[in-house]
Amino acid sequence: MDASRREPPPVWSSAYEDEIDLRKYVLLLLRFWYWPVGFAALAAVVAAVVSLFVLTPTYEAVAMAAVAPPVYVVRLGPDNEVPEVDVARKALPQLATSDEVLQKVLAQVSPPGDDPLTLDRLKKRVSAESGSDPSIVELRVSGPDPEWAAQVANVWAQVFVEHATRVYGESADQVAALERQMAQVEQERQEAEQALVEFQARNELGVLRAQLDSLRQAYAQRLGELRQLNFIAKDVQGLRDQVAAQPPNETVQVNDELTALFLQIQVFNAGGTSVQLQVSPEELRGRTARELAMLLDQMLGTIDEKSAALKAELEDLDAQILELQGRIAAADIERARLQQEVDVARQKFSVVNRRLEEARLAVQAPAVTFKVASQAAPPEEPASPKPLLNTLLAGVLGGLLGIFGVFAAEFLRSVEQVAEGEGEDVGVPQPAEA
Repeated sequence: MDASRREPPPVWSSAYEDEIDLRKYVLLLLRFWYWPVGFAALAAVVAAVVSLFVLTPTYEAVAMAAVAPPVYVVRLGPDNEVPEVDVARKALPQLATSDEVLQKVLAQVSPPGDDPLTLDRLKKRVSAESGSDPSIVELRVSGPDPEWAAQVANVWAQVFVEHATRVYGESADQVAALERQMAQVEQERQEAEQALVEFQARNELGVLRAQLDSLRQAYAQRLGELRQLNFIAKDVQGLRDQVAAQPPNETVQVNDELTALFLQIQVFNAGGTSVQLQVSPEELRGRTARELAMLLDQMLGTIDEKSAALKAELEDLDAQILELQGRIAAADIERARLQQEVDVARQKFSVVNRRLEEARLAVQAPAVTFKVASQAAPPEEPASPKPLLNTLLAGVLGGLLGIFGVFAAEFLRSVEQVAEGEGEDVGVPQPAEA
């Protein structure tokens, strides 16, 4: 049969060959059982010897510090707000292991042996972590001496409580600083109020406003008179043009005489005086057009003089009004500034006074309390090493290593057999054939 027309093997046979046959591995382990057992026994013996005779026992002491709210709360102010201190409880373990806290602990404890105890060595022997409740901080100290570990844990707890109380609570130094600030803001308040009182004593705002009102009334009156003179001047000029159209020597009519007389009276009255004339009809006859024109020209000159005088008076009143407005604005600004300084000083006094009362109450009854929840007792059993646990773990790891060794040896043997079989198939010359 031709090799090219050979039929492929059935699918079920290749799939069956790809399945892992666990029986040969189990038989392989049973055949070489002494490898896992030997490695496990050897590793267990080594771990037991090292744990019992080589490693130095380490004891661990645990002290606990707690953050507790106050039993009694004093409410300040009408809004019944309670001053609270925000304690970042997750940051307490970091605060406990800070350099400042450990330096104070280092100054109060002696080294566990002959070697000097430094800050770096102490950091390696201590650890802090939050318990199931974030308000509880567990302080762990490990060392070769159980008595020393317990002593360091208790000292550390006390130092941590004092440091946390100083950080999150009020102290006598803060109260003294607030009292000094209180005296300063009280003096500022008194000075601001006294400055406002002195200003009110010399305040001329009322007088200045009255003068300003009077000047404004005078200005309005003079402005009305000037406007009236302008109207009269137009009437006089109109009559003057009408008279100029007549012959100079011709006698003017009575109505023109009366109009000129009324205009003359208005000109006299425009200055603030009141003139009343009584003229008979005979007195109004006999004036020529030239004479009436001269009279009207004199009236126009009088109007110009009065207008000039009124304009000069208006300019003087305008200057006085502007000056008074500037003085009133300056006085208003000074009064507003002094009143604002008084308001700010009073507000600052109120804030500092309330802060001082809160600080005094906080010193007597702090918003949060740090306490030593539990002191450490000298541990009876070492935390490490643990011979039994180490022996069991070493035995398990040794057995796994033995199993891996059996599989590795079998794999190398199978690879070698496959390589030899492939060499025979391709016709590799043997030594006899050569």
